[in-house]
This record gives sequence, C-alpha cells and structure tokens, in this order.
Amino acid sequence: MVTDVAYMGSYSLYHVRLPGGKTIVSNLSSSHLMNEGAPAWNDDVYVSWSPASGVVLTQ
Repeated sequence: MVTDVAYMGSYSLYHVRLPGGKTIVSNLSSSHLMNEGAPAWNDDVYVSWSPASGVVLTQ
C-alpha cells in the first residue's frame, strides 16, 4: 500500500508498505508516471524490478 508520495520534479518517491509491515521506497520517473498513471495514497500496488536492477546493501 502506498503510504507516502513525494514529487521531486523529474521523478517521484513512493513509500510502499509491504504485507509483512516493512516499508520500501520506490523512485519512478515522471515520464513513466505520465505513460502508466500515478498511484495515490492508500492505493494497493505491486512492487517488482528486473534482476539487473537489484543492489545488495551490506551495511
């Protein structure tokens, strides 16, 4: 579920609460949002990314 949205000009940040209660932050370009539509607060959304886009944080 989208819990917060911040418009930053060329992109927007979305805080998404996962079913387990953790929150992730997603960065979506404004051009993507214009083509696909923008989620709003409290919308249920799916989160996915390509394997090449994943980054492991060690700290």
